[in-house]
Formats: sequence, C-alpha cells, structure tokens
Amino acid sequence: MKSGWQQYAFARFSALILLIIFATLSLLATEIDSAHYWRQQLKTSPDINQKAQYYYDLAAEYWYRNADSSVYFAREGLQLDTTTVKPELYGKLYFAYAIANANLGESDSALYYLQKSRKFFKKHKNTFWEHRSLEQIGGLYRETGQLDSALIFLEAARIYFVEIQDSASINSVLMNTGNVWLDKGRNVMALKLYLEAAAYDKAFETSVDGAIVKLSMAIINGNLGSLFKEIEHAKHTYYFGQSQQLTEEAKQVFQQKKHQTGVCYSVMNEIAIHISRGDFKKADSLYQQYQSCARSNDSRLIFSFAFNQARVMAETGKPDSALVLLQKIDSLQGRLLIPPLFYESQLLKATLLYDQDEKQKAYQLAENAIKWFEANEADYQLYQALVILQQWQQTDGKLAEALQTAAQKATAFEKITADATNELFDELRIKSEQKLLQQQLLLSETKQKQQRLRFNILLLSSIFLLLAILMINRILFVQRKKVRLEKLLVEEESLKLKAQNLHQTEQLNKAELERQLQAELAKSLELENEVKEHKLLLQSLKQTSLTQLNQTTREKLESFKNAMSRRRDQEAYSTLLNQLDKASSREPLADFEEVFLQMHQGFYEKLLSINAQLSRSELHLCALLRLNLPSKEIAELLHITVGSVDQKRFAVRQKLKLNTDQNLTNFLIQL
Repeated sequence: MKSGWQQYAFARFSALILLIIFATLSLLATEIDSAHYWRQQLKTSPDINQKAQYYYDLAAEYWYRNADSSVYFAREGLQLDTTTVKPELYGKLYFAYAIANANLGESDSALYYLQKSRKFFKKHKNTFWEHRSLEQIGGLYRETGQLDSALIFLEAARIYFVEIQDSASINSVLMNTGNVWLDKGRNVMALKLYLEAAAYDKAFETSVDGAIVKLSMAIINGNLGSLFKEIEHAKHTYYFGQSQQLTEEAKQVFQQKKHQTGVCYSVMNEIAIHISRGDFKKADSLYQQYQSCARSNDSRLIFSFAFNQARVMAETGKPDSALVLLQKIDSLQGRLLIPPLFYESQLLKATLLYDQDEKQKAYQLAENAIKWFEANEADYQLYQALVILQQWQQTDGKLAEALQTAAQKATAFEKITADATNELFDELRIKSEQKLLQQQLLLSETKQKQQRLRFNILLLSSIFLLLAILMINRILFVQRKKVRLEKLLVEEESLKLKAQNLHQTEQLNKAELERQLQAELAKSLELENEVKEHKLLLQSLKQTSLTQLNQTTREKLESFKNAMSRRRDQEAYSTLLNQLDKASSREPLADFEEVFLQMHQGFYEKLLSINAQLSRSELHLCALLRLNLPSKEIAELLHITVGSVDQKRFAVRQKLKLNTDQNLTNFLIQL
C-alpha cells in the first residue's frame, strides 16, 4: 500500500490559490467615514457630471468591499440625465454596474451591461475603455465555462494594450488568459503566460502579489510533475524541482513581508513535495518546525497540515495515530475548501481500515472517493484509487469486479496520457514560436542594419558630392572648362558604378535571407511531422500495451470460469472474457499505417517497385525503420522478439538486394 501513496503528488486545482485577507475594524470605520463624505458631496454638488463622477468612484470603491452598495451607487448614477452627462462617464457607470453584478454572482446581468458599456465606448471612440470592457467580458466567459470565447476577447484586449504599451493592463490580461488555459487543463500554456505577465510587473520579485503568483506557478509545476510521473521520469523530476524552487522563493518573500498566511501555504506545498518524493523525514521535520500553521484560523491550513501529517504517519508505521488525525479531518468536512484533498484523505483512511481488516468500511470509502474523482475529472487521483481497489478485489477473490476495475483503470491512464501529450505539444509549440520570434528579430535587426548602411552611404555620397562640387568650383578658376567637365563626368561614372555595386550587394543579401527563411520554414515543417509521428507511435505503443494486457489477463482468468458454481456467473464471466478477446483483436498498427502512408505517400509503392514479393509484415517493418526506431521498440510494436526483428531485417535486405556496406535504415530514409 505504501507505494501507491508515495506516487501521490498534488491535488489538481482548477484555479490559483487565493489568500483571503479580511478587512479590519479600522478599515470598516474608514469605509463608513468615506461613505458619509461622498454622500455629502453628492447632496451639495450642483454639477451633474461631478455627481456622475462621484457615483462611479463610489461604485468602484465598493466593488470588492460591499457589492450591494456598489450596485446601488452605480444604479443611481445611471438614472441621471443622459443628455447632460458626459458619454465617457455614462459608459463608466455601465462598466461599474456590470462589475458590481459580477461580484454578486449575477453573471448574465454583468455580461449584458458589459456589452452595453463596450458598445457605448465604441460609439464614442473611447478605445481604452472599450478594451477594458472586452477584458472583463473575457473574464466572465471564463467564469461561466466558455473558455474558447474567453480567449478570443482577452486576446483582442491584449493586442490593444500592447499597442499602447500599458504595462498594468497587459499584466492583468495575461494573468486572466493564463487562468483560462489553466481551466482548460493546459499547465504549460498557463505557466508561459504567468511568466510573461510577471515581466510587466517591476515589483514582482519583492511583492506579496508576486509571491502569490510564484506559489501558484509552483503548484502548476507540481501538477505537471504528477502528470508525468507514470509517463516520463525526467520531466517528472524537472517539474518537481521547479515547484520546490518557486515555493522556496515565494516563502522567502512572505517571510520578508511578515505575511504568516503566505508562509504557511508555502510550507504546506513544500511538505506535499517531500511526501511526493518519498522523503517523509523532511516532511515531518517541516511539520514540526511550523506547527503554528496547523493551529491557524484558516480551516484549509488546518486540514492540509493534518492530512499531510497523517500521510507521514501512515508511511512511517503509525497507522493508529494516522487514523486519529483522519477522524479530525472528518469533523472539519463542513468547512473544507479543498474537496480533492478531502477525498484523498478518505482514500488514505480506507487503506488503513483495510489493513486493520475493516474491509466493508474501506470499500465504501474508496468507492465514494472514486465517484468524486470520476465526476470531477481528477484523472490522476482516480487512477491511483483504482489501482488500490483492484489490489483489494484481487486479494479478496472478487475477480469479476477486479476485471471491471482494470478496465476503468486503463481508461483513466489513457486520459492521463492524453493530458501529457497535450502538455508536450504545448512545449513544442512554445519552443517553435520562440525560435520563429528569434528569427524575426534577427531579420528585423538585419533590415535595420541595412537601412543604417544605406543612410550612411547616402550621407557619405552627399558629402563626397558636395566636396566634389566645391573642388570643381575651385578648379574653375585655374582650369579650362573642358577639363572641368571631363573630370565631373568621370566622377559621376564612379558614383554610378558604386551605386550598381551596392544594389547588387543588396540583392544578394536579400536572396540569402530569403533562402535562410525557406530553410527555417522547412525545418519547422519537419518538426511538425516529427511531432505527428511521435504522437502516432505513442498511440500504437499504448494500443499494443493494452492488447498485451488484455491477452495476459484473458489467459490468467480463463481457469477461474469452471470454479464458479452458478451458471449465471459463468455466463457473465464468459461475456467479460469475450469483451477482452474483442479488445485484443484490434490490430495495433492499423491507425499507424493509415497516418504514416498519408505522411509518406508512395513509400510502399517505391518498395514494391523494387521487389513486389515484399509481405505486409515486411512493409510494416520498413515503415518503422523509416522512422529510425531501434529493434527493441519495433519488437514491442509488432509483438515479436528482437531476434525475429533481426531475421525480418535480413530478409528485407535480401529482397531489396542491398550490398553488405549499405545500411538498411539509411536506404529507407533516403527512399
């Protein structure tokens, strides 16, 4: 049971950690005094535009303190005479009313008034506020789950803010866009945008807000580390290293600013990282050092520290103490703000109860956790829970249930693999975009150098021409007219020749730059083909693994059929075995061959034109060798031994009539 819990890394959050800071009594007193001041101003001001400005300022002031008051002041402002209020102020009142409704959870009303404010600003050509409205519309679409629409509006706002170089607005829209990608489950894209946003915040490194963003990025890196744990160890290690580094940097800022809540959240993340790596000694040491965090007024911190301590106890031979802590977590259920971790704690409790032979309770808790993970698409946690449940069912002789659990587990692993593939694709796309941007910058710098060169040449030519004219004017006094004219013609011919040479040089440089650009485009296309081929291979490997698993499971479970006493159970058992046979019958390389032939048209025809006696399996082997795969991976894909692969390679060489000094793989790649 320990190995399953050591594999657990982080709960998968769909949004950033928010550190909630409540207003103090002194702030409330200031708010009351401020409200009294504004009401006096509204009563005494004779200027209707000044009243409109007061109403907007009040609505904006109460956006996050008291949304009801914000709605009230914005509504009062909108009741002013539209013919006398400046259009800019009236549009801002629509905007304020929309944000206040959004803070009250009235998304439909907020979207309606944001659309009105956008149209109002567009009509009166207030471009900045028009795009602020666009950004808020994008944020609302994100909150209502319309993520693709949110990206469209946020990108339109970002382009404008970049044009006017408004750093604060760019920072805001990039953070919002990163949140959308995070909601879409694309962690790499979210990290990229958060880092871009941080570049526009000069105080990022030393501010509390910057530390919150760093801690959020640490959690995202932890999510990526968990995602790649079962798939690619190198990336798993890299992302957890990044998570630990960012967490430590955030904690240092919180400590400098004496922000105890932030320190506790950072420590909580550090403990989770150590547990995920199996270093329970460091995790326990941190827990002992920061026990004050476990006594916080924040129920999330109390819960998280109790859960992590229970995991450490469970892994270090203290199951009874762990169960006591888990009972404490049950008592906190009504105040929990992190549901994924709660169901993780229930699963841990189930494993401890199972070890104490309280199997009925253990099964019930595990099934409840699995239902929650499945309903909320927590694929990694679902996979780990199904692994544990299948082990129990096999141990308890519940073979039919174990078979169903195995099918569920395979589906969950397939989703994890798909998520990992998306993240890898995002990494490749970002690298490609960065490379293309560098090329564009290089081309731009080259053009600037050429323009400066032209300017310098023109300046020198002008100076030279002016000097020549002065010389000619001087010579006019001492030489005859014919000599002066001949000299002028000679110099003009020289200038023409230089200009022609310069033009030829520019043409050659332009041709060279175009050639380089074409070469880079060809490399980009080649990279895209490689991504498609690797994705295709990943699918084939996955299909092969599933086929082998189904066949192995089918062979092992066949002997249990006659052991069942009831005919109905035997029939149900046979149905399940037939389903496994059907799943095992699919040819693993069917999808691979279809896409490969689309990408390498005419490959089989060229081989058959050399020798029409090549078999289908030999053509499959040639296709895999064309991708430069080693014999071990080819054997796994074709479901044969490495020795059989070598025999097939020899047969293909004979049929293609290759010399002993010719490499088969190189021949197929160049074909």
